[in-house]
Amino acid sequence: MNHEVPYVPKKTATIIAVDDPSATALRAMLEIYNYRVTTHWIGSRTELVMLLDGSLPLEDEFVILACHGDEQGIVVPGEPHLTAQDVAERAKLQDKTVLSLGCKTGNPDFRQAFQRADTDAYVAPNDYPDGNTALVFAAVFCYELSKGTNVAEAIQKAASVDDETAMFKLPEGR
Repeated sequence: MNHEVPYVPKKTATIIAVDDPSATALRAMLEIYNYRVTTHWIGSRTELVMLLDGSLPLEDEFVILACHGDEQGIVVPGEPHLTAQDVAERAKLQDKTVLSLGCKTGNPDFRQAFQRADTDAYVAPNDYPDGNTALVFAAVFCYELSKGTNVAEAIQKAASVDDETAMFKLPEGR
């Protein structure tokens, strides 16, 4: 009797962790969902830009920005924010699905910037979700993707949890 466990192909994902402790939980969750995960613990604004512009290659098609944001952009502790203009001018994310967990990173300027970066999809909150909402959204969204659900339907399911998760959206026309 053969008791060998069959090989199950893994999906892949990259987490770019910018001073967000939820990255550890995200990584564990993705691995439970059968993803092979690469995590970049960001040490500087320069390193973040290098990942987004391709100077440091991102091999995976699915990228999670585990970060904090506000009206000025993505918060990089001790350094200037990464703004939508910075993303528009430098990011090269062709054919990647990007999930940003940072507050306000779903505003129109960031949405347009990530579209200009040639992402396949960009999902982010358009306001300030409460507490651990970003992690709840990511858990449902990634679970749905792991089952083969398409991005638009995965967003719809994850956004339907409550009014806070409903802040996560795709840009219009995507």
